[in-house]
Amino acid sequence: MNVPTQNLSDDQLVALAADEAMDEMLRADAAAWRDAYLDNDGFSERVMQRIAVLPAPLRGTLSNVGSTKRIVIVSIAAALASSVVVFSGAGGNLLIDAVMDIATFTVTPAVVALIGMTIVAAAVAVGAVANER
Repeated sequence: MNVPTQNLSDDQLVALAADEAMDEMLRADAAAWRDAYLDNDGFSERVMQRIAVLPAPLRGTLSNVGSTKRIVIVSIAAALASSVVVFSGAGGNLLIDAVMDIATFTVTPAVVALIGMTIVAAAVAVGAVANER
C-alpha cells in the first residue's frame, strides 16, 4: 500500500504494518492455491450450463407490480391498525394500557384489542405474501 506515514501515530503505524503483513500472507496463500484444482467430475460446468438455460424469474422481484401491491396492502393494514389504536383510546392510551397490562400479566379489554389487532395485521401481511406466490 502507498500510504503516507509521516502524519500517523504509533498505533496507526502498527496497524498499517499488521495490515500489510496480512495482505502479504493472503497473496502468498493465493499464489500457492492458484494452480490447485479440485476435480469434481465436471459438476461445476454442468451447473453453469443449466443455469445459462434457465428461464427468467416470473415473480417475486422488487421491480414487479405485485410486490408494490403487497407493500401497499401491508402499509394500509398497518395504518388502519394504528388508527384503531389511537382513536379507541384517548390519544393512544389503549396501546399504553395494553402494554402495561401485558407487563403485569393482567387480561383486560385493552390486551384483547391489542392482540386482536396484531393477529389481523399479521393475517393481512401473510395473505399479501401468499397471494404473490
